[in-house]
Amino acid sequence: MSEFVESKKRLAFIVLFELVDTFFQISQRLGDDVEAYFVVSTQTNYRQLLALGVDKLRILNVARTRAEVRKLGAVPPGLEDKIDEFERFGPTFSSIILMSRFYRGESSAALMHYMVLTALEIEEFCLRNRVEWVIVEPTNAVELLATAAAAKNGIPIGNIGFSRLPHNRLVLYQDIEEREFYPLACKNSRSDSAAFEAAETWLKQYREAPSRPAYFAAQAARRSISSLLRSSWQNLSLLVGGFTGACEVNSFRFLDLVILYARPYFASLKRRIITVEQGSEWKGRRPYVAYFLHVCPERSVDVVAPWFSNQLEVIKTIRRALPSKYDLLVKEHPSAQGGQPLSFYRQLRNIPNLYLLNAGIDSRSLIRNAAFITTISGTTAYESALLKTPALIFSKVFFRKLPLIFRCTSPETLPELMQQAIAAPRDYEPDPAVGFLAGILVNSVESNWNGSGGILPMETIDSFCELLGNAAAVRDGEAQPINSLG
Repeated sequence: MSEFVESKKRLAFIVLFELVDTFFQISQRLGDDVEAYFVVSTQTNYRQLLALGVDKLRILNVARTRAEVRKLGAVPPGLEDKIDEFERFGPTFSSIILMSRFYRGESSAALMHYMVLTALEIEEFCLRNRVEWVIVEPTNAVELLATAAAAKNGIPIGNIGFSRLPHNRLVLYQDIEEREFYPLACKNSRSDSAAFEAAETWLKQYREAPSRPAYFAAQAARRSISSLLRSSWQNLSLLVGGFTGACEVNSFRFLDLVILYARPYFASLKRRIITVEQGSEWKGRRPYVAYFLHVCPERSVDVVAPWFSNQLEVIKTIRRALPSKYDLLVKEHPSAQGGQPLSFYRQLRNIPNLYLLNAGIDSRSLIRNAAFITTISGTTAYESALLKTPALIFSKVFFRKLPLIFRCTSPETLPELMQQAIAAPRDYEPDPAVGFLAGILVNSVESNWNGSGGILPMETIDSFCELLGNAAAVRDGEAQPINSLG
């Protein structure tokens, strides 16, 4: 495990649900190297940290019940300018409300008031404790507000995430959009030549036999009926809280949980109503473009690409811009098969030359035989570029730098971008993907993390600590990165 150098670092961990245990483990493993602070958004997480022995002065609890938020009412005039200040450094509050699964059905005016108060509390907490780094895995409103408060005050943000490819490696993103990641220190990295050789070997093997990263199995797994019933019973108190407003605004209501748990089972019913293609490779048919659906609402769409968050309209726009001789195949996401409203699927049926594919169809076959693929910000675009099929995206994600990635910033540019993608040469010499992957190898750490939270094996925690330690050493000028690859 790489250690923080010289002086202690003051880290604020923004935690929610199972990440409380994980981030607490990280802070304990770093030990005397850090002074750890925590921001929590539920009373359960607050009590959990107290039970773990964390001093309450090191915890900021921004939990409020729905009833408390409703009582806030609209934002008073004195706070309106504060919202504008935070929005300059993060997503708009409207965008956060639209992406949040927790905030459905609540007054947007009261939510705006709650969020500006929360952002101000986080800002004051970080400044009072002289926080030097905000560590987050941003998926929900409080985490996004924390990153805006940090950026507003020049506090670096560390977003722990996967490199996606190569598999089972962690990077520390500098932002919530995953546009850039931190370079790591020399002692963590291999030499240039070794990195290029390893990247070339990995890429060759991946193209011959593409494989899934470790986190994919956890995302695609379906919970058992007994597990769902047990969880529903344990959360029955949320049913009462949902009616009285006693449940917290940053947690699920009972109905939300029922929908979340039951979604995979409703999917089979929807597939009886909506025609879903079962064909596997689409060979012998017309040329096609494949669009890969996202889980929505979700940060990877609503915050990373807010102007393209309505997937139905994106799909219609793609179909309008795509030459008529191409079919458009829309593939379900494995974590949200049948997760869209029934009206969504019915409208898809009215789009000419469009076919809905179920999640079980092999993505690699679709990618290899497509004219190009398209997705808003999904990893399938990354995979596609590495497999030498052009990909069209609508966000600034880090893999946009690959030559076969085409980024759309406005619907008007789509027809021209599509022609460029269709005509793009698929073989480069030397292959720039090798250098790109080498840059990831030297600026990432190996990890067996599968994306889950809770109490994790110590070797997984060590990989997080190695990542943070090496990134901090470079960030603070205490070590030099091996190079600027990637």
